[in-house]
Amino acid sequence: PLLLDRDDDEVPPAPRQPPRTGTLPPATTGLRRVWLAGRMCLAGPVVTEDPAGAEHLERLAARMDAEVRAEQAAYEAMALQAERRARTLADVAAELVGRGDVVEVVAGREVMTGTAVHAGRDHMSLRAARGDVDLPLAGLTRLRVVDRVRAGGQSPRRGAKTFRARMTEHETAGVVVVVALDDGEQVRGVIAAAAEDHLLIASRHGDVVVPHPSVRAVWVPR
Repeated sequence: PLLLDRDDDEVPPAPRQPPRTGTLPPATTGLRRVWLAGRMCLAGPVVTEDPAGAEHLERLAARMDAEVRAEQAAYEAMALQAERRARTLADVAAELVGRGDVVEVVAGREVMTGTAVHAGRDHMSLRAARGDVDLPLAGLTRLRVVDRVRAGGQSPRRGAKTFRARMTEHETAGVVVVVALDDGEQVRGVIAAAAEDHLLIASRHGDVVVPHPSVRAVWVPR
């Protein structure tokens, strides 16, 4: 075997490579990585040794940042639209009660304005000038927000869950109520029975049977 002396064991350092000539690609440090819809976008400040490249990257970052904002706004709009489509009329009423909005309600030939104070599964209640009005949601013709309240409101689910349960409360209290019907007529009297599909009202003209689908509004007169 060949024996090496001490000087041959030392490996000489690699020669230094001369600097390359030509245009170097600009550095792109300082970019923010943004993930949107499974795609990575770059935006933010750019550090480069080439002024022309820095200007180009700044424009690219600004354009990509604008695209990110536009896509985000589009997704938010789509989510809001999906939420609106999924709502029921009971959800709308609950939202009004939660804010305490002042609304105008048209139910048959009855038009009233007041504060939304309760929402159940199939009805809502309005605090109006004529008193607290109970409105079956199926009998509403139109509902419009007159004043969107910025503070206040109350729990929309507190109280009677159904219209029949609310009529049973009137029956138990034995108070005089006014029942507005779909043909514009009004029946005044005491609810003798809140049956499953109708109201039995004891009026001064005798007992009156009113099917639930004919009821547009019920209130206790002041």
